[in-house]
This record gives sequence, structure tokens and C-alpha cells, in this order.
Amino acid sequence: IGLPRHYGCVIAVGSAGVLVNIGLAAAVVAASQSKFAMRFLDAINAVNPHLQNGLPKDYGWVVLAGTGGFVVNMHLARQVGLARKKFGVEYPTMYSDSSKEFNCVQRSHQNYLENAPFFYFLLAFGGLQAPRCSAACGALYLLGRIAYARGYSSGDPKKRMRGAFGYIGLLGLLINTLLLGGRMIRAGCGK
Repeated sequence: IGLPRHYGCVIAVGSAGVLVNIGLAAAVVAASQSKFAMRFLDAINAVNPHLQNGLPKDYGWVVLAGTGGFVVNMHLARQVGLARKKFGVEYPTMYSDSSKEFNCVQRSHQNYLENAPFFYFLLAFGGLQAPRCSAACGALYLLGRIAYARGYSSGDPKKRMRGAFGYIGLLGLLINTLLLGGRMIRAGCGK
């Protein structure tokens, strides 16, 4: 079974983001013996001449940036746990009727979770186009998420905008992913 000719468009618009949530690396390793995986890797190799074994030489930086996303998530989850104790909000209550400060901490974590699939998708596929650039963009995005959470967690939701600079990193990831999708289409991915 080959990839459809317009698979690059699928990558460009991000509709396969769920795959990234379970880990691109795990999916490639698990499927490495299938014809589909081999054709996918051949198509990627045709697009990017700097690949080794199906992934760019510097893709390790992308993996580290993705791991940074896990660390940021765990940090934000811990902040919610500490806020639960501080403000007396018991599980499974998501938001408090009496503590705006708790709600701000909780909301900053929820916002991270809402955006995580898009971040990981763009990081994983944008990293195939430009691994070092994508890793740097990913790090910038994550620093923005930390600044966003700190500002929001202050109890003043307007301070969340201190993390808006992180979207510059996300834009860089989007551009790299779109470039990859375009290159795959031009290379005739899945012929």
C-alpha cells in the first residue's frame, strides 16, 4: 500500500497530529518492517538528502525539544497539584467556584494541553525539514509556555500575554512543516 500522492498536503495541514501524540519515533520503529513504513521513509529520503536511516542527522535535537515539552507539562501539572492544596480544591473538581487564583493556575495547564498536539505534530514533521531550526523553535515555544503559565498563575489573566513570544517559535515550526509538505508533493511522495 503506497502513500497517496497528496500525502504532503495532509502533513501540511496537520490532520495526522494524533500520530505524533503517540510518538513518531515509536511509530517508525514499530512499523519499520512494513511496506508502508519503508515507502514513507523512502519518500522522506527523496525529499531530504541529509537523512540517515530515515531521519535527519540532527533529529536528536528535535527529540530533545519534544522531551522538553513533557518536562513543561509535568511542571505545570505539579503547579496545579500545589494549587489544589493551597486553595483547598479537591479532585475531581476542575475549577473552583471560590478561588480565581486556582482557576488561573488550572487554566494555564489546560491551555498547554489543548495546544500540545499541534506543537508535537509541527515539531516532529517540521524537524524532518530543518531539525536544528525546529528544535530551536520548539524551545522558544516552550519558554513562551512557561512565561504564559507564570503570568496567568499570578491571578491576573492579562499577564498570560507575557508568553506570547512563544508563538514565534510555533510559527517557525508551521513554516518548516509547510515546506516539508510542499517538498514531498513536488518529489511525488507515494508514486
